[in-house]
Amino acid sequence: MAFQVLMTDDAERDIEDICRHVAAYDAIDRAAHILANLERTCRKLSIFPDRGNVPKELARIGISDYREIHWKPCRIVYRIDGRRVLIYCVLDGRRDIRTLLQHRLLR
Repeated sequence: MAFQVLMTDDAERDIEDICRHVAAYDAIDRAAHILANLERTCRKLSIFPDRGNVPKELARIGISDYREIHWKPCRIVYRIDGRRVLIYCVLDGRRDIRTLLQHRLLR
């Protein structure tokens, strides 16, 4: 039985921000490619959401409820809740995201 994959408003904004940045500084076609791949990667969580790992920034402080998968430099952070997968953020993995994760996931 497949899991239902849901995105928070923050995660949707993250994807929009990434695509907007790429469209402005690279190419609109590249932004569309990134959008399609991020959406496809998120949808794949409906099949086997346990495949992700606990983000190291959260594991260090004893939080193991969240998992992450990657697409290129992007980190997709989510939590499994029953038969639902809740995506909380989609972040550029080249950034130092420890503080961002703690702030966003612990509020």
